[in-house]
Amino acid sequence: MIVQLVLCQESYPKLTLINNDTLVIFKPIQVKKIHKAFIELDKEIYLNKSLNDEIELHKERANLSNSEIKVLKDKIGLMNNISDGKTEQVETLEEELKLRDKKIKRTKRTRTIYTLGSFILGFIISNNIN
Repeated sequence: MIVQLVLCQESYPKLTLINNDTLVIFKPIQVKKIHKAFIELDKEIYLNKSLNDEIELHKERANLSNSEIKVLKDKIGLMNNISDGKTEQVETLEEELKLRDKKIKRTKRTRTIYTLGSFILGFIISNNIN
């Protein structure tokens, strides 16, 4: 004999023993509430999984951003090294330019002295000849 319906006059849920099997009997409204709770639990589990997936996605994006930041920092370091090298080149070229300017001034001064000396010597010689 299979029991398909058991009715109880007392409070629900109720434990009942039928053919040495223990059954829990609920009112239909209680079954609906339990079912609704399971549906809500499934929704919460799905939402939790979705949020965990989204967190993982954000972590991956953060890791990617950190990698990009590292690459950019490396580029900045390389640019700073290049800039330092260029600054040293500029300083060296400025020093060479100053030395050339000094040589040019010295050459102009020497040329002026020789030119004046030549005029003076020519003047002295031309006055001595007359």
